[in-house]
Amino acid sequence: MAKRRTIKIVDTETAIKALRAGEIIIDDHPIFSNTRTEISSRCMKQYALNYFFHVPAKITPDVARGDLLHKVEHALWVIDEKTGLLVPGYKSYESCVKCTRRDWNFQYAVPGKSPKGSEIEWKSRGQRYGNWYANEVANLAGLIYSRFLIEEPRIFSELEINGVEIKAENKEDTLYLMAKLDEVRTKMTEHGLKIVIRDHKSGLRNYSNPDFLDTNTQMTHYAICLHAALQDSTSEVYKMPELKNFRNMSLEDFLQNLIIQINHISDYRKNKEEDQQAITQLYETTRTMRDVKELLYRLRSTQSALRRRDFPENRLRCPACFWKGQACRSFDMQAIFHDDYRKTSPLFANSDVLVDTSFKPKVKKYRKQKTMRFPKPKDKQLSLRLPK
Repeated sequence: MAKRRTIKIVDTETAIKALRAGEIIIDDHPIFSNTRTEISSRCMKQYALNYFFHVPAKITPDVARGDLLHKVEHALWVIDEKTGLLVPGYKSYESCVKCTRRDWNFQYAVPGKSPKGSEIEWKSRGQRYGNWYANEVANLAGLIYSRFLIEEPRIFSELEINGVEIKAENKEDTLYLMAKLDEVRTKMTEHGLKIVIRDHKSGLRNYSNPDFLDTNTQMTHYAICLHAALQDSTSEVYKMPELKNFRNMSLEDFLQNLIIQINHISDYRKNKEEDQQAITQLYETTRTMRDVKELLYRLRSTQSALRRRDFPENRLRCPACFWKGQACRSFDMQAIFHDDYRKTSPLFANSDVLVDTSFKPKVKKYRKQKTMRFPKPKDKQLSLRLPK
């Protein structure tokens, strides 16, 4: 049982006290979820603030909206308690939209926090209490229900896969993974039956960009965990008859029979007809063994940084960070892990080499030219300037 904390960690001094009192436990071999992997790739200081010091994060309304839309997707199909069959969760389009708007007003906007406990950082009172943002959330729920009307039921929703172990020759490089997949489906194509992993995304980001589809580590993470579940005869995925064709496959063969789908719940603006969508957009991609090797290399690099107690800042990620501002500036990672740094890297610690964390990248600002104005001549007649 974990030891209950008696020291509230708010800055560097309290973090040092809690670390010396043994109230902070740093796991060198964590179980990597997709969120943990993404945070470690963005900034290791974010990783420490979230998983070691448990500093509360401030999320944007768009993140809270995405959390609610995931719940709407999950509630489209429910299991009937009497018959055990899969039945629709909403009676009509109108009931889906009204329930979503009700949940937003009473579970997110009124308390000011998401159900997970993260504080929502509102841009204005109108965004929190106004009808325009609640209407936008309801409209996005309508797009989800429109997709639901033309598709068959999924096999799994919010599927949790735990205890995936990837062994290595060196015990320190052994990895442990877990994942929570939004949806698992099957699809009949020209080349036969394929297994589909679908993930739901919302926002104005261009998810149709091939650079995002081909390099997103989240989908690679899901593929590895789903393949491991299909090899375990005791797992729920293995026992599903619809997936019997994908059991006991090698990872390379499994990736060849895998389709990854991004279900983009796209925002639209009412003053632009071309931006309005009647249904969510699906974008498909695949994965190869090269993507798997790159992800495993990144995870092992993160474990190596944890063993070295190396938590540098990545200031390029500060604008989109959930811990930006005073919460981040109050913690000095070098001072907190100074003793551990001397144990793991004595040569560098005893030398006078210090890492400069005051670096701020220069952002080049471009000034737009408003008009094509020419300089006024001194005289009434236009004077020409000839080159010397």
